[in-house]
Amino acid sequence: MPIRLYSYILKDVLKLMALSLAVLLVVVSVGASIKPLIDGLLSPLALFKFVLLTMPTMLQFALPYSAAFASTLVYSRMTADNEIVACAAGGISYLSLLMPLLMLGLVLAIGLFFLSNWMIPLVYKSASQMIERDAVKVLVQQLEQGRSFRHRDIVIYADQAWEGKPTPQMIDRMGEDRAPDRVIIMQGVAVSKTDRKTSRQSSEFFAKRAEAFLYKLRDESWVTLNLMGVISIDPDANIHLSVDDTSLQFPLPRPIQGDTRFLTFDELRLLSQEVDLYDKVHRRKTELAEAIAAESMLRIIETELQTRETGAAGRAKLVDTSSATHYEITSPQFTRQDKRINLAGTDDRPVQVQFSRDGLIRGFYQARAGVIKVDSTPLHPEPRAMVELVEVRAYSAESADSPILAEKKATTLPPLRFPQRKSSYETFANRTSPELLELARDEKYGQTPDVRKAYNALAGRMRKLIRSILGRIHGRAASAFSCLLVLVLGAVLSMKMRGAMPLTVYFLAFMLCTLSVALVHSGHSVLYRLDSRIGAGVLVVWSSNITLLTILGVTYWRLCRN
Repeated sequence: MPIRLYSYILKDVLKLMALSLAVLLVVVSVGASIKPLIDGLLSPLALFKFVLLTMPTMLQFALPYSAAFASTLVYSRMTADNEIVACAAGGISYLSLLMPLLMLGLVLAIGLFFLSNWMIPLVYKSASQMIERDAVKVLVQQLEQGRSFRHRDIVIYADQAWEGKPTPQMIDRMGEDRAPDRVIIMQGVAVSKTDRKTSRQSSEFFAKRAEAFLYKLRDESWVTLNLMGVISIDPDANIHLSVDDTSLQFPLPRPIQGDTRFLTFDELRLLSQEVDLYDKVHRRKTELAEAIAAESMLRIIETELQTRETGAAGRAKLVDTSSATHYEITSPQFTRQDKRINLAGTDDRPVQVQFSRDGLIRGFYQARAGVIKVDSTPLHPEPRAMVELVEVRAYSAESADSPILAEKKATTLPPLRFPQRKSSYETFANRTSPELLELARDEKYGQTPDVRKAYNALAGRMRKLIRSILGRIHGRAASAFSCLLVLVLGAVLSMKMRGAMPLTVYFLAFMLCTLSVALVHSGHSVLYRLDSRIGAGVLVVWSSNITLLTILGVTYWRLCRN
């Protein structure tokens, strides 16, 4: 084995590869820091740290290019100096000349596979956490700079924005059970909502003042945006409507959560076995649990409203937990319609709601009709019954013969829950996603539109997760193996295209490297699509290496023939 020749080749290759790799990493890392720097997310010290953290994450992209560049230049120079011819005359085969590159490429491939699966995800996460920073400061900074804050289908603009402290008046206006963690106050606010299916504006809101309340919920920041003095605009119908106030809820973006790029091989393997650990699957599971819990609550209310076998009127018993007021609802007629129960009275038997507190009846309402809606929010996943009554008469506790205390066209009761009953939401949310999907297939729940929609969303997200894990693992392996191929390919092309300029040879190797990177990422995108076959996505991921291997084999065969 020509040890001196191998060390001679490896020394030149490693020197050129280290220099080119350092230049590529610095250029790419600085380029990646431009946008967060412009957005004001990085201080000068943080910029330096961000560049250092970004460099290792770019290894999987930069290393194949620098490897191809180094082998091309070294073997082009050896060819131009007739060193390749001298080696051949001395009985050294082309395979022996390529042996140091094969050994180096094998080491690089194994090292890159290890780094991309165990080290790079951790560094990638640290770099992303720097620009994610404080969600509140990012939101305020964007609004203060006169730029809009965009998240999913919501766009917010404000003339002024600053962070304030929650006051008792704010908490009362908010109407939530818990105080917010932080508050952002805005003046001159415009909010636009977009229809995700049509990408058109579905509604616009203009408000003199707005208060954004931020909560931490399951390691995620949620915003309740209260708009005051609102003018609402429907772009399709061209309708302007003035309302006192309105509110919107949405989560703040968290780039790190739910991205398999930030997960190591062990975390990916664990995630494939316990899908509920994935943020996006957990969110869809929560939505399905909320939909099943809401359907369960509606069915229980339906059952309680039905007339008993004795002829006695059925009573739906609910409670307002904030005031400890108990309500009993009776209705001679009712019909179920999607997420609501329509109540209807007769001439002699109106809809009646009796309310009591501390074991004593405090009064009751009589209404011509009413409706019971069940809803939930991310801050209140436990379903709540919203009761609205039409043409209402309020009576004191004695009887319906007592004087009418008030008459209203309509009234709305506070959010109600079941009294002294285990949380139905927790019953479903404590199940695993596969168990919840099995439950949702039951005819009792699966026939409702909301449950079907949440079921399809959870099942689709789980399939996408498995495909994303496969794409990430195969993509990392393919990228590592391509480093070996392009390193050897650069040398083979240099020896085959003797007489050509080194940059011409490298341009061809560069294009093949670019094709390899593009096909790996295209394969991950194909795998992520639910309408494509898993095998097709895996084939696209590895097609770049198959192409490189084919070109390498054909070129080496033609080289040996000469």
